[in-house]
Amino acid sequence: MPRRDGAPGLQQTRISLKLDDTPINRRAAAKQLQTLEGQLSTGTLELAYWLDETAGSITSREASAKLYLAQVVLGRTGESTWQVNDLGRLRQVPQGGACTTKSIRP
Repeated sequence: MPRRDGAPGLQQTRISLKLDDTPINRRAAAKQLQTLEGQLSTGTLELAYWLDETAGSITSREASAKLYLAQVVLGRTGESTWQVNDLGRLRQVPQGGACTTKSIRP
């Protein structure tokens, strides 16, 4: 992974998924691995997205990732249904700041 301090080069980083070792969670971990490898290959990796260093409320990106995990990876919603229905609605939520019920309501 890229160095946190901005220095050139790479460093080894452990990313905790905070999942129990179950077949369903292994499937979720494999999906997260695909996402991470895709970000690494395209050069769009955001280290803050993967490292849990903030306490308090979650951002809209984290809320979407949790919803995706619950509905597509662990649930019965298909990828195309997620893209059309749920992700379309989530893009209307303000992307900056904390994700709260007040920020979602119009």
